[in-house]
Amino acid sequence: MGTGFEASGGQAAAEGALKAPIGSMLNLFGLLELPVSIRHGEWAAQLPKHHRDPFDRLLLAQAQLESLILASADRKLAEYGIPILLL
Repeated sequence: MGTGFEASGGQAAAEGALKAPIGSMLNLFGLLELPVSIRHGEWAAQLPKHHRDPFDRLLLAQAQLESLILASADRKLAEYGIPILLL
């Protein structure tokens, strides 16, 4: 789980390492877009302050509320007690 914003920023930073737009890659792999809701934002705001990055906290909130597994290389996120696929 990640955001289009993060993926697009990562794509730009990698100087076009991805060969297709993010949207078409989602379709190729059968993945769905998960919009950010007010509920997600409110949940992120009340999370314990184990992690200060607001984007990561938003992803944590989405994972918790939508019963998803969060994929990340950031081991600190495991402190929230949700399923993390460590990369």
